[in-house]
Amino acid sequence: HDRSLQTLRGITANPEELEVTIALMRKSTAWDGMLARMGDQLTHFKDKELGSVMTTCGRFLSFLDSPAVAKSTTTSSFNPKELLTGKMSIFLIVPPEYLRVSVPLIRVWLSTLMLIVVKGGVQNKRLTYFVIDEAGSLSHLNCLDDAIDKYRKFGIRLILMYQSLGQLKTCWPDGGDLTLLANTTQVYWAVQDFATAESISNRLGETTIVVESGGTSSGRSRQSADHGSQGS
Repeated sequence: HDRSLQTLRGITANPEELEVTIALMRKSTAWDGMLARMGDQLTHFKDKELGSVMTTCGRFLSFLDSPAVAKSTTTSSFNPKELLTGKMSIFLIVPPEYLRVSVPLIRVWLSTLMLIVVKGGVQNKRLTYFVIDEAGSLSHLNCLDDAIDKYRKFGIRLILMYQSLGQLKTCWPDGGDLTLLANTTQVYWAVQDFATAESISNRLGETTIVVESGGTSSGRSRQSADHGSQGS
């Protein structure tokens, strides 16, 4: 009943609670003994290695240490499984001044919601759209990789908004940007940087442009004769 990221954070932050939890895991018969195996494995960490592991763990879970985040990661006011059974819109909103420090929370939100849709099974009758504004702030996210090449058959559709191709390459390293562009429809607005403009031009290719042109002219001539002869 209290299973949440906040419970996890509390256990890992308290050495005494962590020790008791590991002992309970080692006695468990859950998951065909897999939980006990995990508990046994945790006992291998000793002294400096244990300190290093727990420091790393604490650093990656530190985003949970605020009242607002604690409230949103302890309980839920809705059932996300309704994405599979009814019409529902979920707005994930973070104040701009907290966006950078809240990136881990947003990543957890998105990954969780996508996995819930995927667990609904293969289907394309009910589509779930993820509209991600300022997608560049998320950096590289594994669930977006999977959504591009695996999750379409589960009804997931993405609308990603980036500021430039430079930002896109940063978020999709090692050629991932090419995979993204090859599997999406692109829309460009108010292009201001040369790299993006050049890419658009190259994608459009060359074409022959027919230009109709014309002109008008007028002239005047006069003839005259020497020694007073008549002229025209």
